[in-house]
Amino acid sequence: FPNTVNGNLWTLQPEYYCYLLLAAAMASGLFNRRRIYLAMVALASPGLVAMDVLWSFGKPLYAVSTSVLVFCFFFGSLIYLLADRIAFDWRLAALATVGYVALSQVNGTVIVSMMLLCYVTIYLGLCKLPRMGLLHKGDYSYGIYLYGFPIQQTLSHYFPGFQPWWLTAVAAVLLTICFSVVSWHLIEKPALALRNRF
Repeated sequence: FPNTVNGNLWTLQPEYYCYLLLAAAMASGLFNRRRIYLAMVALASPGLVAMDVLWSFGKPLYAVSTSVLVFCFFFGSLIYLLADRIAFDWRLAALATVGYVALSQVNGTVIVSMMLLCYVTIYLGLCKLPRMGLLHKGDYSYGIYLYGFPIQQTLSHYFPGFQPWWLTAVAAVLLTICFSVVSWHLIEKPALALRNRF
């Protein structure tokens, strides 16, 4: 993608809206009123599903729309608020995964499929996964998100048509992890430490 600086950064706009709206919900006290919050999400969901069925409101081009991602954020935050009443079980996660895969390819079902994906994502986040030696010495996730695309693009630019494709993929993963480790220890961690001064 020669005219794209970093394709991953498209998620920053919906993230901004999510945090802005969440801050407003917290400041107004709405976020702490579970029944009202549940009612609002419960009322919005059928409307969004209907818009999706009738007008393909959530139909993705290459990724879901900003509106759908913001909805997912608030649906996920609702799951957080109701976590004491929701069963997190691998069998439910497996069913939700199958449902997501089946529905994600059908027009008019993006909202419903993303609700299922929210459950799966939160279930995986709650799993106690084994930690890999080097990778638990820092939080490299943001660096991976930030540097992955430019590294892939750089490899594609300097090694066009390089075969087999999976060698380029392996090189991109290894380089991305290296950049992320350096970024965490030299930029991100020191920057986060500045919080203590405020």
